[in-house]
Amino acid sequence: MNKQSFFLVAAVVLLSACGAKEETKFLNANPEAVVITSDGKATNGMVCTAGDQYVYLDHVLYRVSGNSMVVRGTETGVTPNIKIVPYIVFKGTEYKVTKIGDSAFRSNKVMNSIELPKTLEEIESNAFRMCKTLRTISLPDATKTIGEWAFGSCEGLTSVTFGKKLESIGEAAFWNTAITSISLPSTVKTIVSGAFGSCDNLRTMRVAMTTPPSESGLYANKSNVTLYIPRGTYDAYYAIYSWRCKEIIEE
Repeated sequence: MNKQSFFLVAAVVLLSACGAKEETKFLNANPEAVVITSDGKATNGMVCTAGDQYVYLDHVLYRVSGNSMVVRGTETGVTPNIKIVPYIVFKGTEYKVTKIGDSAFRSNKVMNSIELPKTLEEIESNAFRMCKTLRTISLPDATKTIGEWAFGSCEGLTSVTFGKKLESIGEAAFWNTAITSISLPSTVKTIVSGAFGSCDNLRTMRVAMTTPPSESGLYANKSNVTLYIPRGTYDAYYAIYSWRCKEIIEE
């Protein structure tokens, strides 16, 4: 080996070592992060395909958006049970996964369940619309906004758990689902019209808001639904919702 070749090989080895050191740094800094290595592999063993501004992990598409990542969908016909990761280290930068994008999983025909990350702040419009095989959904505490028609016409959806920091539920967000009960945290400020419309199986609505939410999204089938509200708020709720539910009960 001549001198020039020796130095070239040495440089390659040094760069590889630096890259491995950088990847190890991120692994040690945040064990919840999936690190995409310099050779395009995911450190947690997920199936990985990386592009310039995006990465697929187990067939789920994540795209860089400013300082965070947005979930943009999945490849057709993949596993019915999907897991969204909270953090991704991509090209030397750690990104937090904060959104499910507009129409990301719309009309997915095989998804039964999805595990959402604790970092999720927003579910955009139509994100899960017409996912008819989706059965349950549990929203993390970080989620503040659910967009219009986000879960609309998810006809198989029977159970929804809302996080502690939810603020806004968009128009028809849960239209025509099979949910039987809902329990909303005190942080909710806005429920847009039709958010729970055509939910024929809905029987119980519990709200922790001491001030009734703006707009009229708590509308439900008058003959079926009992609305449970905080003590001392009966008059405020009765003035708005008396004709929209079967009964209003303080608890």
